[in-house]
Amino acid sequence: MRREHQRGYTLPELLTVVAIMGVITLVAIPAIFQLTPQYRMRSAASEIASVLRMTRQNALSTRKAWRVTFDTTGDRYFVSMLTNPGDPMNAAGSWTPVGSSYRPTALANAWRPLKNMDMTQNGFVDYDSNSGVDVIFDREGGLDANCHSTNNPVIRLHANTNLVRYNTYYIGLQDTAGFVTTAQTKE
Repeated sequence: MRREHQRGYTLPELLTVVAIMGVITLVAIPAIFQLTPQYRMRSAASEIASVLRMTRQNALSTRKAWRVTFDTTGDRYFVSMLTNPGDPMNAAGSWTPVGSSYRPTALANAWRPLKNMDMTQNGFVDYDSNSGVDVIFDREGGLDANCHSTNNPVIRLHANTNLVRYNTYYIGLQDTAGFVTTAQTKE
């Protein structure tokens, strides 16, 4: 009787493959732990910069003032538009909050969180003394002179971690033009 050759893997071959997979996993896990916080930081900075750009664009296209209000203690923000062009911008009741779809909504539904971020700002003021610092774009798309106290004010997003290459992002706005810039650094 002739015996057929059996096909399969031997125990040493299987152990070698498992050992190689273990080494690859040991090398990949620290990289994954470093990439996740970096991704969150970059994503939050991109989100804020995009919201500011979109708000500026809405001011230009609707020919009304629009604003982004930042609650730096609660690390959240919301967008609103001036209800009527003649309304005073320093009155909280003159603004209509808008949701993520840029349609009018209740203020409670308009807040958008920034998770795992410390948000601070330099140069912006709480113009209407309502709920946070205001970044107001006038109908020409420029920064309203009343919403900031310095030239080229910035919003700072910071994460308290050493696992990332850049743990701080600065979102700056040019004084009159309202152009949005971002910069990253390690602090």
